[in-house]
Amino acid sequence: MRHALLAAAFAAARLLPKGRSTFASLAHRLLGCPRRIVADLGGQRFAVDMRDRHTALAAALAGIYEPAATAVFLKLLRPGARVLDIGANKGYFSLLAAARIGDAGTVISYEPLAENAADIEATRDLGAFANWQVVRAAVSDAPGEVAFADSGWAQGIPAGAACARTEPCASRPSRWKANSRGSAGRQRMW
Repeated sequence: MRHALLAAAFAAARLLPKGRSTFASLAHRLLGCPRRIVADLGGQRFAVDMRDRHTALAAALAGIYEPAATAVFLKLLRPGARVLDIGANKGYFSLLAAARIGDAGTVISYEPLAENAADIEATRDLGAFANWQVVRAAVSDAPGEVAFADSGWAQGIPAGAACARTEPCASRPSRWKANSRGSAGRQRMW
Protein backbone atom coordinates (compact mmCIF):
# COMPACT_ATOMS: atom_id res chain seq x y z
CA MET A 1 0.00 0.00 0.00
CA ARG A 2 2.78 2.44 0.96
CA HIS A 3 4.65 1.67 -2.25
CA ALA A 4 1.54 2.43 -4.35
CA LEU A 5 0.97 5.70 -2.48
CA LEU A 6 4.59 6.74 -2.93
CA ALA A 7 4.41 5.87 -6.66
CA ALA A 8 1.28 8.05 -6.92
CA ALA A 9 3.05 10.88 -5.07
CA PHE A 10 6.02 10.61 -7.47
CA ALA A 11 3.66 10.71 -10.44
CA ALA A 12 1.98 13.82 -9.02
CA ALA A 13 5.36 15.43 -8.26
CA ARG A 14 6.46 14.95 -11.88
CA LEU A 15 3.55 17.15 -12.98
CA LEU A 16 4.54 20.09 -10.78
CA PRO A 17 6.36 23.00 -12.46
CA LYS A 18 8.41 23.61 -9.29
CA GLY A 19 8.93 22.01 -5.90
CA ARG A 20 9.05 18.41 -7.16
CA SER A 21 11.76 17.32 -4.74
CA THR A 22 10.09 19.03 -1.79
CA PHE A 23 6.73 17.42 -2.58
CA ALA A 24 8.24 13.94 -3.07
CA SER A 25 10.34 14.25 0.11
CA LEU A 26 7.31 15.33 2.13
CA ALA A 27 5.24 12.42 0.80
CA HIS A 28 8.11 10.06 1.57
CA ARG A 29 8.35 11.31 5.17
CA LEU A 30 4.58 11.22 5.74
CA LEU A 31 4.34 7.66 4.44
CA GLY A 32 7.28 6.50 6.56
CA CYS A 33 8.99 4.82 3.63
CA PRO A 34 12.55 3.46 3.74
CA ARG A 35 15.55 5.74 3.20
CA ARG A 36 16.32 4.18 -0.18
CA ILE A 37 13.67 3.62 -2.82
CA VAL A 38 13.83 2.30 -6.38
CA ALA A 39 12.92 4.57 -9.30
CA ASP A 40 12.67 3.95 -13.02
CA LEU A 41 15.09 5.82 -15.28
CA GLY A 42 14.35 5.04 -18.89
CA GLY A 43 13.55 1.40 -18.16
CA GLN A 44 16.49 0.97 -15.75
CA ARG A 45 16.07 0.61 -11.99
CA PHE A 46 17.86 3.33 -10.00
CA ALA A 47 18.43 3.29 -6.21
CA VAL A 48 17.41 6.68 -4.83
CA ASP A 49 18.58 7.92 -1.44
CA MET A 50 15.61 10.07 -0.45
CA ARG A 51 17.88 12.42 1.50
CA ASP A 52 19.66 13.38 -1.74
CA ARG A 53 17.27 15.93 -3.21
CA HIS A 54 19.91 17.33 -5.56
CA THR A 55 21.00 14.42 -7.75
CA ALA A 56 19.26 11.07 -7.34
CA LEU A 57 15.80 12.35 -6.44
CA ALA A 58 15.95 15.07 -9.09
CA ALA A 59 16.88 12.46 -11.72
CA ALA A 60 14.14 10.11 -10.54
CA LEU A 61 11.48 12.83 -10.70
CA ALA A 62 12.54 14.31 -14.03
CA GLY A 63 13.58 11.01 -15.61
CA ILE A 64 16.90 12.60 -16.55
CA TYR A 65 19.72 14.50 -14.86
CA GLU A 66 21.72 17.24 -16.58
CA PRO A 67 20.00 16.74 -19.97
CA ALA A 68 22.73 18.30 -22.13
CA ALA A 69 25.54 16.28 -20.51
CA THR A 70 23.39 13.13 -20.66
CA ALA A 71 22.75 13.61 -24.40
CA VAL A 72 26.45 14.04 -25.19
CA PHE A 73 27.42 11.13 -22.92
CA LEU A 74 24.93 8.76 -24.56
CA LYS A 75 26.12 9.76 -28.07
CA LEU A 76 29.70 8.86 -27.11
CA LEU A 77 28.86 5.38 -25.79
CA ARG A 78 29.31 2.37 -28.06
CA PRO A 79 28.63 -1.32 -27.41
CA GLY A 80 31.70 -2.94 -25.84
CA ALA A 81 33.13 0.38 -24.58
CA ARG A 82 35.16 0.74 -21.38
CA VAL A 83 33.85 3.53 -19.15
CA LEU A 84 35.49 5.03 -16.06
CA ASP A 85 33.11 7.14 -13.97
CA ILE A 86 35.44 9.06 -11.68
CA GLY A 87 33.62 10.68 -8.78
CA ALA A 88 30.50 8.69 -9.66
CA ASN A 89 28.32 10.34 -6.97
CA LYS A 90 25.05 8.34 -7.12
CA GLY A 91 25.95 6.35 -10.26
CA TYR A 92 23.59 8.03 -12.73
CA PHE A 93 26.11 8.12 -15.60
CA SER A 94 27.43 4.67 -14.66
CA LEU A 95 23.90 3.28 -14.97
CA LEU A 96 23.44 4.87 -18.39
CA ALA A 97 26.78 3.43 -19.51
CA ALA A 98 26.20 -0.08 -18.16
CA ALA A 99 22.83 -0.26 -19.91
CA ARG A 100 24.16 1.12 -23.21
CA ILE A 101 27.49 -0.71 -23.64
CA GLY A 102 26.21 -4.24 -23.03
CA ASP A 103 27.91 -7.28 -21.56
CA ALA A 104 30.99 -6.90 -23.79
CA GLY A 105 31.75 -3.51 -22.20
CA THR A 106 33.01 -2.54 -18.77
CA VAL A 107 31.99 0.21 -16.35
CA ILE A 108 34.13 1.10 -13.34
CA SER A 109 32.66 3.63 -10.91
CA TYR A 110 35.09 5.33 -8.53
CA GLU A 111 33.37 6.87 -5.50
CA PRO A 112 35.08 7.56 -2.16
CA LEU A 113 31.96 8.40 -0.11
CA ALA A 114 30.65 5.20 1.49
CA GLU A 115 26.96 6.17 1.35
CA ASN A 116 27.17 7.11 -2.32
CA ALA A 117 29.10 3.92 -3.14
CA ALA A 118 26.40 1.87 -1.37
CA ASP A 119 23.73 3.54 -3.53
CA ILE A 120 25.76 2.80 -6.67
CA GLU A 121 26.17 -0.84 -5.65
CA ALA A 122 22.41 -1.08 -5.00
CA THR A 123 21.66 0.31 -8.47
CA ARG A 124 24.15 -2.08 -10.06
CA ASP A 125 22.65 -5.03 -8.20
CA LEU A 126 19.08 -4.04 -9.15
CA GLY A 127 20.04 -4.28 -12.81
CA ALA A 128 22.22 -7.38 -12.33
CA PHE A 129 25.04 -5.73 -14.30
CA ALA A 130 27.98 -8.15 -14.32
CA ASN A 131 29.99 -5.61 -16.37
CA TRP A 132 29.89 -2.91 -13.66
CA GLN A 133 32.45 -2.63 -10.86
CA VAL A 134 32.31 -0.14 -7.98
CA VAL A 135 35.60 0.97 -6.42
CA ARG A 136 35.31 2.80 -3.10
CA ALA A 137 38.23 5.14 -3.65
CA ALA A 138 39.21 8.56 -4.92
CA VAL A 139 41.32 8.97 -8.06
CA SER A 140 44.50 11.01 -8.44
CA ASP A 141 47.49 11.39 -10.73
CA ALA A 142 49.80 10.09 -7.98
CA PRO A 143 49.56 7.28 -5.41
CA GLY A 144 49.18 8.23 -1.77
CA GLU A 145 46.60 9.38 0.72
CA VAL A 146 44.44 12.45 0.88
CA ALA A 147 42.12 14.03 3.42
CA PHE A 148 38.63 14.06 1.97
CA ALA A 149 35.86 16.20 3.50
CA ASP A 150 32.24 15.20 3.04
CA SER A 151 30.02 18.28 2.97
CA GLY A 152 26.89 16.19 3.47
CA TRP A 153 25.29 17.73 0.37
CA ALA A 154 24.50 14.32 -1.15
CA GLN A 155 22.62 13.37 2.02
CA GLY A 156 20.36 16.42 1.87
CA ILE A 157 22.33 18.78 4.10
CA PRO A 158 22.00 22.30 2.61
CA ALA A 159 25.00 23.55 0.66
CA GLY A 160 27.53 25.22 2.93
CA ALA A 161 25.90 24.10 6.17
CA ALA A 162 28.27 21.22 6.87
CA CYS A 163 31.33 23.17 5.76
CA ALA A 164 30.40 26.19 7.85
CA ARG A 165 30.41 24.06 11.01
CA THR A 166 32.98 21.59 12.20
CA GLU A 167 30.57 19.40 14.21
CA PRO A 168 28.89 17.50 11.33
CA CYS A 169 32.23 16.77 9.73
CA ALA A 170 33.64 15.63 13.06
CA SER A 171 30.64 13.43 13.87
CA ARG A 172 30.79 11.84 10.44
CA PRO A 173 34.08 10.43 9.13
CA SER A 174 35.83 13.08 7.06
CA ARG A 175 38.66 10.78 5.98
CA TRP A 176 38.39 7.30 4.51
CA LYS A 177 40.75 4.36 4.20
CA ALA A 178 40.57 2.15 1.14
CA ASN A 179 39.71 -1.41 2.02
CA SER A 180 36.99 -3.86 1.14
CA ARG A 181 34.53 -2.28 3.60
CA GLY A 182 35.38 1.42 3.05
CA SER A 183 36.00 2.02 6.77
CA ALA A 184 36.88 5.37 8.32
CA GLY A 185 40.50 6.51 8.15
CA ARG A 186 42.56 7.88 5.28
CA GLN A 187 41.79 7.26 1.62
CA ARG A 188 44.26 5.46 -0.63
CA MET A 189 44.38 7.07 -4.03
CA TRP A 190 44.07 4.94 -7.20
